[in-house]
Amino acid sequence: MNSSPGFEPIFTESFAAIYHAKKKRLQPMAEAIQQGVDHILAAPQNNDGPMRHPHSGRRKKYVGKSSYRIVFAICAECRKLGKQRENGCEFCGEAKDNNIVFFHAGVKQERHGDYDL
Repeated sequence: MNSSPGFEPIFTESFAAIYHAKKKRLQPMAEAIQQGVDHILAAPQNNDGPMRHPHSGRRKKYVGKSSYRIVFAICAECRKLGKQRENGCEFCGEAKDNNIVFFHAGVKQERHGDYDL
């Protein structure tokens, strides 16, 4: 996946596994995920908004079909809001303010607010 000037991506193992699985089995969805990542890196504030509990401190971007989202955090924003503990990001110590951490890509589960990974 590509990065843009200004922001650098960090992909969790979970996100990378989802992307690679979609690339093997469902190329159009992998392309939608790639376009979403590129859009987020180009303009991370221009997305589908912040998430609420239990994902407070993270943001979402809908891609492909309307219920499929990318879940991410802007490191500078996470630190400013004091959401490091809630986000549980394993990269926090090494991440810079211009990093964006990509956590999940999946369909929202209605009952639990979790993601079908």
